[in-house]
Formats: sequence, C-alpha cells, structure tokens
Amino acid sequence: MNEYGTLHESNGRYALRFVRSFHHNPEDVFLVITNPSSFAQWYPFATGEMDLRLGGRVAFDDGEGTTYEGAL
Repeated sequence: MNEYGTLHESNGRYALRFVRSFHHNPEDVFLVITNPSSFAQWYPFATGEMDLRLGGRVAFDDGEGTTYEGAL
C-alpha cells in the first residue's frame, strides 16, 4: 500500500481501498463521509443516495456525463 491506497482485482472486478487515520472521533468522520452535503465538500464528484449497509451501493456523477457506481 502507498499513500494513495491499493487496487485489488477479483474475478475481473476491481476495488480501491483507502486507509486513513484522523484525529477525530469515528462518529464525526462517518458523518462527514456519508452525509451528501458534507461529502460534496471534499469529494470531487456529486453523489446520490448512499446505501450505508455493508455491500450497499453508492453512485457518483462526474458532472460531464459519466456516472460511476460502487459498493461499500
């Protein structure tokens, strides 16, 4: 792993994994990365609804006509 994270491949699908340490309590960090209005302040793509369950889906829009979907 490096400062940017790691790329994993399994059965032809790819996943990015980022590990970060913050000097804030986990509850506050969770709210910042899961609340759409807070999320948009630090992540470059807009997001729609997030299904916050393990395996839940989240969609991103780059604002230029491309959408991306990921799983938690």
